[in-house]
Amino acid sequence: MATDHPRKGTPPRASSNNNDPEQQARVIPLFPEADAPSAHHHYAPSGDPKTNTIPNNSLEMVPPTFLTGPTRILLFILALIFITNVLPKLFADGLTPPNITATVLLAALSLLTLAIRARRKPDAPQRIVLGTSHAIFPYSPHNKAFYTIPYEEIRAVLRLENQDDETILIDTPKRLFSFTAANFTSPHAPTLLWAGLLSKIRTLADGETRLRHINELAQNAYLTGHNRTIVTHLLLLAIAAGFLLQIATGALLSPFHMLDLGANNPELVANGQWFRLISSNFLHASWPHLLINGVSLLFLGTLVERLIGSRRMLLVYLLSAIAGAGASAFYAHGALSVGASTALFGLLGAFAVIHWKYRNHLPPPYRQTRRWWVIILSLNALLPLLIPQIDVAAHAGGFFAGVIATALLLIGAHNFNPGRKPSRKIHIACLLALSLCTTAFIQTAIYAMTDHPHDDIILVYEYIRRAQHDGPDALQILAQTTVFDPRATHHRLQLALQAAEKAQQIAPHRTDITHTITYLKARLSPANSPNPPPPIPSE
Repeated sequence: MATDHPRKGTPPRASSNNNDPEQQARVIPLFPEADAPSAHHHYAPSGDPKTNTIPNNSLEMVPPTFLTGPTRILLFILALIFITNVLPKLFADGLTPPNITATVLLAALSLLTLAIRARRKPDAPQRIVLGTSHAIFPYSPHNKAFYTIPYEEIRAVLRLENQDDETILIDTPKRLFSFTAANFTSPHAPTLLWAGLLSKIRTLADGETRLRHINELAQNAYLTGHNRTIVTHLLLLAIAAGFLLQIATGALLSPFHMLDLGANNPELVANGQWFRLISSNFLHASWPHLLINGVSLLFLGTLVERLIGSRRMLLVYLLSAIAGAGASAFYAHGALSVGASTALFGLLGAFAVIHWKYRNHLPPPYRQTRRWWVIILSLNALLPLLIPQIDVAAHAGGFFAGVIATALLLIGAHNFNPGRKPSRKIHIACLLALSLCTTAFIQTAIYAMTDHPHDDIILVYEYIRRAQHDGPDALQILAQTTVFDPRATHHRLQLALQAAEKAQQIAPHRTDITHTITYLKARLSPANSPNPPPPIPSE
């Protein structure tokens, strides 16, 4: 099955008790007969892995199934969108035209997914065929698509083993193929495929040169796969802790509380609240936002940290986060901006630099195909057109900061070496970056424990300014979340009332806004503020 996901494996001849990188490099090759070109073996028709041919030059895969993993994930996402976004509106507003349209669209997408899956499902088990000059690889056991790959185009054939499974990675210009023991009817099929492909490659005119290059990639894959990814996991814990803090303080439901926890705001940053350029990267707008960024961090963080080391990855992450938040503050001008995607785009930029600099020495699965890059870059270019809330300036700032930071960190590192130790300068830079982050978090905590009524006014004014172009929904959400917030101060209730009244001016026929104004007036009636906030200026 084709994949672009990294996987840590143990080479079959490497000692698991040997932790010295130089010694690990010596215990490989990972393929048979690499050091004995004159040796020749023959496979028996039975398919015994100790022999050297594949029966009938083909390997049968398991019978196809209808509901594959990607199909289940897509159907789950569509159901999740319906449950979290459409269903509440159906209960609240009934069968309005927008609700009917959204329901029909999601149902149509679900049926289309099932129809496409039915069209792609093979009628019989797929086979991998090793011909005289080329191999035929199915996309997966459950997809009738296949690829014909000449042996000259096979860049690497790597064998990864762990206690429960064995995986064969085949790197080609078209895609990275990944076949596990679970894909075949015979448990020996991965070993036979691995040895059979290497035997075919040896018959090429430059076969021995190709095998030596495959051996180099195998060593790089082994050493890279054993690099620790502690920084990635610590960053995941940090953003998870930030999200728990948001839940505890009600920040997910209140823009005011989000502002208290350090969300990015252009005017407040310009007024000297620089700590928002750091704290905002550890906050998220919702749990789907957190989930998407968390999965992306696990994938990109693992790749980059294994390829360039923990300290370099940490520097790229933090510098990209700050640069992306700065670009958002000075170019996007959103009322509030949060999320780790600034740093994630920095990691994507770092991966692009690594890919370009070491393109001939990156092993699978760390080397991605051109198709992967086209898909990733195209999706990120198109998403802002579909989701206007995406902060393009933050993403662009983080990406270019990641590119520049990684290029600087790799100056002089002409050869790919996953075991390269960081220099003293990198150690010092990491300490300075962590000290800056610690200072920012302390300032954020101090800010969150004090009242800042003027900052609240700035936030509401920004919401009103944007409502002239984006509609009254954001104003209504701000007012509605405030009226139901038991911790809302009298000052914030009055600001929420002014925001709701501005929303009503934009959409006078909306009953939900009218109800919010009624509730706000009811909460404000028992007490009168001696110092009411100044009126929000009109556009």
